[in-house]
Amino acid sequence: MKVVLVDNLNREYIEDKPYKENLSPDMAEIEASEWNRKHFSEFGYYAMVKDDDYKLWGGMSELV
Repeated sequence: MKVVLVDNLNREYIEDKPYKENLSPDMAEIEASEWNRKHFSEFGYYAMVKDDDYKLWGGMSELV
């Protein structure tokens, strides 16, 4: 599993950012919850748990 930071406002032109990879499902949930608790209001990103094969959204580069 991996933890990915996605835009909090779901704007299509903002790219996803990788945070941590190769985690167990339980550890990924803990890492995402911890990141959201500490940083959610500061950066405008929300941490989500995704499968290892999840392709990061490229933001503006995928729209043009």
